[in-house]
Amino acid sequence: MGTPITHPGGAGTATHPHGRHLAVRLLALTLLTAACAATALIVRSSGIADVVVRSSGMPAVSGRGELVTSLEWPAQGLVLAATSGGVVWEQRSRSPHVSGLWRYDPASGLSQRLLARRDLGRTTGTLAAFGSTVAWTCRPDGRSNGSQVRAFDSVTGRRFTASRHGTAPGVSERGVVWVDSSRRFGRAGTVVVGLDAVSDAHFNVSTGVEVRRVATEGHWVVWLGAHRVVALDRRSGEKYRLTRRATAMATRGQAVVWAALLRSGVTVIMTWDLGTKHSRSLGRVEGTVTDLALSDQLVVWRQESNSGDVCALDRLTGRLTPVCVTAAAQSAPVVLDRTVYWADRRSGNWRLYRRTL
Repeated sequence: MGTPITHPGGAGTATHPHGRHLAVRLLALTLLTAACAATALIVRSSGIADVVVRSSGMPAVSGRGELVTSLEWPAQGLVLAATSGGVVWEQRSRSPHVSGLWRYDPASGLSQRLLARRDLGRTTGTLAAFGSTVAWTCRPDGRSNGSQVRAFDSVTGRRFTASRHGTAPGVSERGVVWVDSSRRFGRAGTVVVGLDAVSDAHFNVSTGVEVRRVATEGHWVVWLGAHRVVALDRRSGEKYRLTRRATAMATRGQAVVWAALLRSGVTVIMTWDLGTKHSRSLGRVEGTVTDLALSDQLVVWRQESNSGDVCALDRLTGRLTPVCVTAAAQSAPVVLDRTVYWADRRSGNWRLYRRTL
């Protein structure tokens, strides 16, 4: 308990009433602190324990976000994804109790491990999520050169392998899509393959370009490759070429949003409606935009200034907000409603920060 509390006066000397009251209050405070410490979880040097960790009450950094929890990431960083239950990420550590798939739940303020390392595999830095489903690309073992697309539903607990030859997954209520890494359907990396969750049928789409990112929404498939964003209506077979200058792309609901880098060095944030098939500009920013993510209200991204600033744009008003602008490295922004989360190295180690707009 540390140094014992001493009181003025020796043996047989009466203590002043105010002194007794102060001593009682100090003793009560000490006991309360000890009780809180006893009930708290012991967090390992990584900052994450192999059990539920309460992270609410951490100090806020004025104008630069609020610290949520520590991240056990390699130096180059990994990625974050947003599910209906919170923010998910992969932990990499020598400790088997720390490695695996983790989730921070904003409603409870808890971080919890969802999958152990043996169930997750070694990811290649790709996570995608929709609702309660998370999909990722992994190597089954450290010696394998091939990659698999796996998925996990945090509500039902279902785990499945969508493909044994895939990369860059995308998830929606309708199913999972990915980029085929074999040569079964054509040149590796140029064919988008999907698993329809409603019909349980597979489909494939030849794109003709190396695909960097793929997304799906209902009967639509959207991909980014060679700086082009293309949307395919699987029902009619029609393709819509949206841009040739994209550096990032994301979809949500009926919206496809991308960042188009102009020759002037200015980036235009554009949106295209899957229903009306009309596009419009949301705003302009200077520099290159990466790591684009959406909520119903916000577009967030990592901007290649400093070591990667985080910015947000309101999809309705067009208001641009610098979420976090520091000299430290920021990475992998995601958004839940109006709260932006990102990974941050301002302390020297990766940590999860947030800011509500």
